[in-house]
Parts: sequence; structure tokens; C-alpha cells
Amino acid sequence: IRITFSNPPINIINVDFLEDIHEFLTALRSMTESDKSKIVVFLPSDPKIWLSYLDLHLINRKFPAPSETDSPAAVHKLGEVLHMLNTIPTILLAEVNGPAVGGGNEFVVNMDLRFAGPDAGFGVPEVAGGVLIGPAKTLEYNISTQSIGAREAEKIGLLNKAFDSAGKLRE
Repeated sequence: IRITFSNPPINIINVDFLEDIHEFLTALRSMTESDKSKIVVFLPSDPKIWLSYLDLHLINRKFPAPSETDSPAAVHKLGEVLHMLNTIPTILLAEVNGPAVGGGNEFVVNMDLRFAGPDAGFGVPEVAGGVLIGPAKTLEYNISTQSIGAREAEKIGLLNKAFDSAGKLRE
């Protein structure tokens, strides 16, 4: 199964996106073994942007979400989705060739297999604002506000493999 996500212009993670992913993972979990795909590949519709951060309006008091109920719902749903990614008995694969920052980075590290092309970038910019995220491969990576490229991500164990071209990533 190939799951192509699209939330233009920057594939931001918002309540609607999380609801859609949650609905898919719930359906996947409830499939019988004979119906279930052994591997699910997650990729963006725009290869230049994998998945961005959680919509900051949902967690920022200065610029609140349109609905006060959206904030707790989004944070709770994000936690549920990340837990499902970790516990679903199907191999989940991230195909990354663009920025995966913040919540997008959290999605990547919660996949079973992670492959990246030369234009991939990874980071946790929310650390600069005092927001720490879930588990990561190295303490340095988790506390840094710097983004890293695909080769460095492979070197520290964040990725299974970094590719030299987008074409090789697709092979």
C-alpha cells in the first residue's frame, strides 16, 4: 500500500490530517491477516516537502487555533497516531526526499524503515522554543536546533539508507 499525503502548501500537520491518518491506521489494524498489506509506504504528493511540523496555532497561546477544542484534540490525536505507528503489526516505510521537520520528523522516527534521497532534511526546530519531542537516535540530535541532511541522518542511525538521487530512492 502506498499512502500519499497532501496538505498544501507545506504538508502541515493539523487536526484534519491527523484524523485522516488515524482513520487509515485504524482500518489497517482491523484488517484480517490475509487482507492486510505487509508493507505500507508513506510519501508526499509533492516530493519537495515530506511532512512539516504540527500547526503551531494548535499549541501557541499567542496565536490560538480557530477553535479552543482543536488544541487538545490535535495534541492527543498526534500522540495516538504516533503510538499506532509504533504498535501496528505492519511494516511502515518512510520515503523521504524533502524536509521532515518537527512533527514530520516524529513521523519518520516512528516508521519501521526510513529511506531518504539527497534533498531530505530532518530537524526538531521546536526545541528552540523549549518544546522537546519524543524518542530520537542520539542526544545531540534531539537537543539541537540544527537540521541535518540525509547522509548525516543515515550516519547517526535515523535512516536505514540515504540515496544519492531521487530516482534511486524510488527504485
